[in-house]
Amino acid sequence: MSRERLSVLSLVDSIAEAEISLIYRRAAPLSNAAKCIVERLASVIRTSMASDVPFKRLLFNSVECLL
Repeated sequence: MSRERLSVLSLVDSIAEAEISLIYRRAAPLSNAAKCIVERLASVIRTSMASDVPFKRLLFNSVECLL
């Protein structure tokens, strides 16, 4: 505590839980835009899980990817 009566508080970031699901019909082909979204999402998940940034690893460590 300083003489101005201020002190430092350590804050911990919390990650809000969210669930994202991609659902599509097995017999129906995906459009090019839908394929791009699925491929990009999978790519972001995979690269973030192997990231050097601890926050990204923590965030994407709980992601379950079933492709």
